[in-house]
Amino acid sequence: MDAHLWIIFTWIVKVFLYLGLSMSVGGLFCYHYFCHEKHSQIAVFQYIRWGAVLGLISSVLSFLLLIASFAQTGFSGLWNATYFSLLMNTPVGMVHTLRILSFLALVVVIVLPWQHRSAWSFVKKLLIATLCIPIIISFSQLGHVTNLAVYAQVLVSFHVATMSLWMGSLYPLWWLNRHTHRFTFKTHVEQFGQIALGVVGILIVCGVSVLFLLLPSIMTLFTTPYGNTLLVKLLLVFSILVLATCNKLYFTPRLDQPNMYKVFRSVLTFEMLLGFAILVTTSFMTTVVGID
Repeated sequence: MDAHLWIIFTWIVKVFLYLGLSMSVGGLFCYHYFCHEKHSQIAVFQYIRWGAVLGLISSVLSFLLLIASFAQTGFSGLWNATYFSLLMNTPVGMVHTLRILSFLALVVVIVLPWQHRSAWSFVKKLLIATLCIPIIISFSQLGHVTNLAVYAQVLVSFHVATMSLWMGSLYPLWWLNRHTHRFTFKTHVEQFGQIALGVVGILIVCGVSVLFLLLPSIMTLFTTPYGNTLLVKLLLVFSILVLATCNKLYFTPRLDQPNMYKVFRSVLTFEMLLGFAILVTTSFMTTVVGID
């Protein structure tokens, strides 16, 4: 099979991997801060569950595709024992294994009996948050950022964490918009806006810092496929930042108006689409294009 097909498959799988992590991180954040009623707790917890399952499937497929890309024997290479053994003895294989095991443990924790108003609920939330940490760190241990200094890899991890929190919070907010009273929802959005200021600040600082560390010069943005793709991502990020600013400064103060309540839902839908486009572009940039 053509090597380019494996790259395309890897790109698609990585999109869903980002999506699964975002659903887990953002869903947990919204569950903790905004879901105080049973119906919202159940809905958002199901969202976290599907995110964990999606992440587990994607992480397994990502490793299998890596094996197949080395084996070069078509789909039968997915199960190539020789390359599986070889990769398992490399840092790359160990990182993939850690990611898979973390998602697997996450799924196990989530399917355990859940009492929403108990000390066990707090323990489970703490376990979910803890298990997300190695998954987040794994993104700094694979791909084009592995050669960076440790502090740069820490920046990458914070960038992935804040991106996941922001993108993964959009659907729960959209759901709350549909199923909670507009005055309650306005309070939630105001709280989210205050926290999001810090999250977005960290996201931008870490992203820009890593950008300067990765690019040899500013002209790389205009003269290489990686730079061109990065420009597309920056445009999407700028667009979602503008939209988020409009949400905070214009739409949120007017959420007590019935017509604005529905408009805000449409704005959230568009913001989710932009967020998904950012995940797709990021995955494309790190799998199909590459920095070299």
